Amino acid sequence: MTDSQHKTRFTKSFSLLLVAVSYTIAYALAAFSITFTKELDWHPLYRLALAHSAATLVVYIFSVAFKNSSFYDAFWSVAPPFFLLFLIPLSSENTDSFRQILVSVVLILWAIRLTFNWARHWTGIKMEDWRYVELKKGGGVKAFFADFLGIHFFPTAMVFALCLPLYPALVEPVNEVTVLDLLAFATALSGIAIETVADEQLRLFKKRIKSPSEFMRSGLWSLSRHPNYFGEWLFWVGIFLFGIVSNSQFWWTGIGILSLLILFLFISGPMMDKRILEKRPDYKAHMKKVSAFFPLPYRGK
Repeated sequence: MTDSQHKTRFTKSFSLLLVAVSYTIAYALAAFSITFTKELDWHPLYRLALAHSAATLVVYIFSVAFKNSSFYDAFWSVAPPFFLLFLIPLSSENTDSFRQILVSVVLILWAIRLTFNWARHWTGIKMEDWRYVELKKGGGVKAFFADFLGIHFFPTAMVFALCLPLYPALVEPVNEVTVLDLLAFATALSGIAIETVADEQLRLFKKRIKSPSEFMRSGLWSLSRHPNYFGEWLFWVGIFLFGIVSNSQFWWTGIGILSLLILFLFISGPMMDKRILEKRPDYKAHMKKVSAFFPLPYRGK
């Protein structure tokens, strides 16, 4: 039986159940790691990094076992809420609880929306993200490192970097809530809204598309070729703002949003543009008129 035939045996429901089982085991191991390191003289972020890595290893094992690296897809959105469960109990009585509520609300809303959007579109183990397939082409050692590091542990490191501002925002009792926290809250909510609208516009477009040469160019997609990526980045800018508003000494946690911006501008965005261009030649002219990332006025007639 070929890998393709093997994968088609799994329904979407059973595939989602397998993903849920893998994540449950992953976070059971993460919880064990947190407990195991409790008595060690480690900074909480080191303990969290180890737990997050242990959970990723479990997901990777499932990906290999079922020959589908898309086991990792929802891990991007499922992992951060568990950071809340670890960090909030570390806070002192002087930590501003209202800021904790604001951060928790936007993070949970983001996680629910992104996970739901993934679950709605993923058809099951028979479907693997085309980018993963491209990265693993050729097999051998190169494919192993592409899968282990590129598809699993690189995104895990990225998520961890993006979540670094959660530490000062949820734990550090330095500054009380100000209007800047509300700005951070509005920024994160705006990111969620933009991402939601962009994904919904794309979903409806795909339902009514009549020709394979058509591509999305209306709504938010007339202002940016990748408004969903922009919305994702803007959300994390909001999380970063929470961190530096609570304690400006954690300015360095901006490494997360900087890394994500570089990823979208120079890797994910260009990969998507190239794929669209291969099937839709008219997209080349569209690329000259519409911003690659940041929403800007349409530059064409």
